[in-house]
Amino acid sequence: MSADGALDTGLGKTTPNVRVMVVDDLPSFRRVARTVIAATVGFEVVRDAASGPEALAFADQLDPDLVLVDIRMSEMGGIEAARRLHESHPHTVIVLISLDELPDAAFA
Repeated sequence: MSADGALDTGLGKTTPNVRVMVVDDLPSFRRVARTVIAATVGFEVVRDAASGPEALAFADQLDPDLVLVDIRMSEMGGIEAARRLHESHPHTVIVLISLDELPDAAFA
């Protein structure tokens, strides 16, 4: 890894960190996710958001590479937030997450 945290490919080149945004209405989950991502080589948290609308605003400012979105959130659900994020940032990878067992939501 280089001094700036970028991943060293071993070929004399470095790959920039994957810039991650975490979206969940639970502060405890956002805190744990930030800790895990910070400990993962090649990844960095650029922001976390407590709601879908907040995530949309931050995504426009930060243009993250990867967004982790909780499915169940108040104000705007994660599926709707992911749909809107994809429309405005089609190159961004969006991963829907849930702490609940939601068999029906897995196929949405």
